[in-house]
This record gives sequence, structure tokens and C-alpha cells, in this order.
Amino acid sequence: MTREDLARLAKTQIRVAFLVLLVFLGGVGLTMTGTLEKFRPGWSPHLVFPILTAFIVVLVVAISMRGLVGMPRCPHCKRLFMGYLLHIAIATGNCGYCGKSFENQP
Repeated sequence: MTREDLARLAKTQIRVAFLVLLVFLGGVGLTMTGTLEKFRPGWSPHLVFPILTAFIVVLVVAISMRGLVGMPRCPHCKRLFMGYLLHIAIATGNCGYCGKSFENQP
């Protein structure tokens, strides 16, 4: 694994997080303002909001499970490269916890 691979992973995670946030906030906004009832009277907030919330929760859980399973680990200390450890690893090429290089390790 290289620093470029970790940077690509971090970009993908940020894009997915923004997409989920956009869908959730957009749905909440449409439901709360009553815009959905103007276009489709059968789509009441009592129906759309719970379905939208359940969809977002399932999506977030699926993404987080994929992230935990697919997240890279330090080959030395076995810590997940998440949060600030991911940023340190991208910037320096070393694990932020143990300080050893992870590049070109099996």
C-alpha cells in the first residue's frame, strides 16, 4: 500500500459522506416544507420521512461496515488507518501510532 492509495481512499470516504448527507438533508427539507405534498398529494410526511430515514440508516450502516472491513491496517501495530491516523499516514508515509513505515509492506 502506498500513500497515494490511502489518499484515494480518504477522498472516496469524504465523497460518500457528503452524498449521504446531501440526500438526507434534502429529503428532510422536502418533507418538512411540504414540497412533496404539492407535487404528489399521496406522499405525506408521515410516509416519506420514515422511509427516507430508514433508507439512510441502512445506507450508513452498509458504508460503515464496508469501511471497517476494507480499511487498511498498519502492518506493524495492526491499528486501523482511520481519522487522524489516516491523515498522518498520508502526510508522512508512517503510521501515526507506532511511527513505522507502512509503504511497500505485504
